[in-house]
Amino acid sequence: MSAADIDFLSQLWAATLAEHDDSPPYANHKDLYETIDATLIGGILWQSVTFQYDGPQPDDTPTWMESEYTIWFRDPRLLFKNMLENPEFAEHFDYAPH
Repeated sequence: MSAADIDFLSQLWAATLAEHDDSPPYANHKDLYETIDATLIGGILWQSVTFQYDGPQPDDTPTWMESEYTIWFRDPRLLFKNMLENPEFAEHFDYAPH
């Protein structure tokens, strides 16, 4: 979700809580991003990969074909490993496939 969309949703959420003299947990996208970045997940660091479309392009090339995109993530294998090793999940994890 884009930063602008997060900000818009935050404003909508705040408007619904105003009558209760309350506010949402995140003021805007920066506040949400800071919370995500501060979340400790077993010491698993953020990684990124950058990519760009490299296939054939029409004469009237759309901007998405010329743009570069970066995806940020934490290694899902290490996240899953940490979940399995966490004793708090010992009695609450269903190992059976669905």
